[in-house]
Amino acid sequence: MRVMHYGKPDFHTIPCLIIIVTILLSTLVISCSLGKLSSKDTPGEHPDSTVSVKLLAINDFHGQINFSIETPLGRAGGAAVLDAYLRNAASKNSNTFFISAGDLTGASALTSAILKDEPAVQFFSRFGNNSCGCTPNARFSNSCNLIAIPGNHEFDAGLEEYLRLINGGNHEEGPFLEKEWTGSRFPVIACNVRRKSDNELVFPPYIIKSVNGAKIAFIGATLVSTPHIVKNPTMLRLQFTNEADAINSFIPEIKSKGIHAIVAIIHNGGLQNTYEGQTDSTRSTLSGPILSILDKLNDDIDIAITSHSHSFTNTYYHKGNSKTILVTQGGRAGTAFADIDIVIQKSTGEITKKTAAILPALENKGPAVVLNKQTVEFTKYVSARASLKSNKKIGDAEHAIIKSTNEAGESALGNLFADAQRTMMGSDFSFVNTNMLRGNLSAGPITWSKLYYIQPNNNKLVKITLSGQQIVDLLNQQWQNRTRPCFLQVSGLTYSWNESSDSYSHVIDVFKDGVSIDRNADYTVTVPSFLADGGENFTVFLNGKKRIEGPMDLDVLEAYLLGYSKPLINHLQNRITKFSIPQLS
Repeated sequence: MRVMHYGKPDFHTIPCLIIIVTILLSTLVISCSLGKLSSKDTPGEHPDSTVSVKLLAINDFHGQINFSIETPLGRAGGAAVLDAYLRNAASKNSNTFFISAGDLTGASALTSAILKDEPAVQFFSRFGNNSCGCTPNARFSNSCNLIAIPGNHEFDAGLEEYLRLINGGNHEEGPFLEKEWTGSRFPVIACNVRRKSDNELVFPPYIIKSVNGAKIAFIGATLVSTPHIVKNPTMLRLQFTNEADAINSFIPEIKSKGIHAIVAIIHNGGLQNTYEGQTDSTRSTLSGPILSILDKLNDDIDIAITSHSHSFTNTYYHKGNSKTILVTQGGRAGTAFADIDIVIQKSTGEITKKTAAILPALENKGPAVVLNKQTVEFTKYVSARASLKSNKKIGDAEHAIIKSTNEAGESALGNLFADAQRTMMGSDFSFVNTNMLRGNLSAGPITWSKLYYIQPNNNKLVKITLSGQQIVDLLNQQWQNRTRPCFLQVSGLTYSWNESSDSYSHVIDVFKDGVSIDRNADYTVTVPSFLADGGENFTVFLNGKKRIEGPMDLDVLEAYLLGYSKPLINHLQNRITKFSIPQLS
């Protein structure tokens, strides 16, 4: 198995380390070499004229290391269970490639998120064969069997943090899993992410594999609407172009290398009714945004491995010119995967057979009856490292603090989060979007894991300066161009509003310390970066002055709560007052 790659990866070289960790009376090796697959495990050849290749694709894993998920077929997923199924499938063909179609990291389960998603990266790296490693040359080596693309969530913490995960180097809060984080053992490709400054690609657009005389090109593209979903300063420096247009632009270059077997890996998807077994040509109920991409794709593309919609896809998509593309997607969070088999004719380089099955990774069934001991130890080690922080007691809540709002739009939980932001950032006011809070804070001990469950968004806090008039305009945006209000929770101010039919004049007045704010004066305001970047259509923030970035939202909340010597009490405080307009008789 030989691999060629496009261009020079934008990665720095970090030497691979082997860190031996003793935990729970067991010796566990956590490094680039852990759990790797041999590139010569089993024979997998067709007759001399053809080559059979297996592609095993996961998508939207989201750092789901330790917990399974309830599905219609039973509980499924978790790293150890998924590992058992993938290794079993790979044992049937030595020419196997493992593919992550985006969102391997980001929006992750607590165990991975608390360790900055190093566990998710290390989990996928475990499927690499002897040729994969933690340097640019090793990731793009002649026979590494791993391929990944970024999804929108890979950019949640910014481009620099994602590149750290791939290239190596400790997080400022680390180390976590290794004394010196060595990065991934897999390459990342994407043809539609460019830097605005020079129009250069951030990642190599494609990678070419040579398997026993037959060549395959894999080209990656991430979600074009990523900047509309992910709100951080990175997005201002990057350009995401249309997936199909970007893929098509590289097809002539790929074909010039004599390659006719092309697989597109796309972080976008659709919906389809589920069924069991191999791809059925009569099952063609695919719908959703992936269709417009498929219709535009170059006819030389044979397979589209999709993702993002967290759904089942297994179909032959028939384009108007009789070209057929095999399209797959394997659910989400490691509960299933796409098992794709192809046959390549050596003489022509064409794929002559392509079929797939979407296989569930069910607990205590099939290959998961007996789990890989090394993988189980890996998940235990990750859990132990994560629990050092997740179980840390931060304080106590005397009563449950509820997210839901009253009729005026005020939330007790929102008040708490807004107070923490304003106090710790030293601003006049603070705003929190209730939609960013995922649940209630229960009575009793407050742990880091409880706070993460409520606020898992990984936003930096931003302090900006707004005029009094801009603050009034901002509050009116809670109603503008919406079917229902999107209430912001406030700290440092109170305000009143009425049910005016004019969406631009709901706010009656805004007060600081009981006095109306000066519409011409400047005030400092603290908000999560998502809002500061205009999220939820609160565009007034984009016109703020003197932007200053602060710590992460969850770190600020933790520090704020640690300042309480008594159990926390937080009730509604009439910060928002609603006046009803009398009905005329």
